[in-house]
Amino acid sequence: MARAGDVDNLDNFNRANNALRYQSPTSKGFNVAALYSLGGKAGNFTQNEIFDFAAGYQFGPVVLGAVYTFIKNPNFSFYGNKANDSVTGINITSPVQQGYAAAGSQQILAADGSYTVGPATVGLVYSNTQFKNLGTVTVAGLNSTEKAYQGTATFNTGEVNLRYQVGPALQLGTVYVYMRNGGASGANGATYQQVDVGAFYALSKGTSLYAVGIYQKASGTDSTGQHAVAAITAASPAARNHQIVATIGVTQQF
Repeated sequence: MARAGDVDNLDNFNRANNALRYQSPTSKGFNVAALYSLGGKAGNFTQNEIFDFAAGYQFGPVVLGAVYTFIKNPNFSFYGNKANDSVTGINITSPVQQGYAAAGSQQILAADGSYTVGPATVGLVYSNTQFKNLGTVTVAGLNSTEKAYQGTATFNTGEVNLRYQVGPALQLGTVYVYMRNGGASGANGATYQQVDVGAFYALSKGTSLYAVGIYQKASGTDSTGQHAVAAITAASPAARNHQIVATIGVTQQF
């Protein structure tokens, strides 16, 4: 799965450096986890800090989960966290949220649930992502429209997915995702719709083949003030409002 821009990080495209993490043991189906990432700024380690809290529950065929993430200065802490990233310019590459690089913080709240009946598993996912305090962080390279953003830009994303175990070795799956960016400072927002289909075939206990196809369509005005284009995570943004990505490969577990 690769959402538009991965604004809610459910694809784990971004990472938190210098992090301390705790994972609880599972008790009566419940478990919790917490993460704190030190900002790494000399004399002010909280400047680019990240908090993350998660909880999960499993009872028979029912699986539930929720996560809350707070990111301070996301352009530099979450998107710009590698040695060669800019300390002054834009580190967000996707036009889905690139225009919000001057946000003082990013907040993500997500919840999911799934239910298994025989060989089929149906799942639902919802996330709310907010780029808050827009215009409060100095970022070189933003155009006049993007610099004028104030307040909060909010993304709401809904997903329904289905997995079906055809046999011991073959699993099929499909996903539909709808994401709406409400815009900022009165600007029109954008809508992204996506359909994924995939197949996984186990050659052995540790080796599997997989094939995934993704189609995404965008409409409206994106964060940069331009006509929204499709922007599947891990692929270059399209020049048009639609995009298709296909991937085949082999996974090896040890």
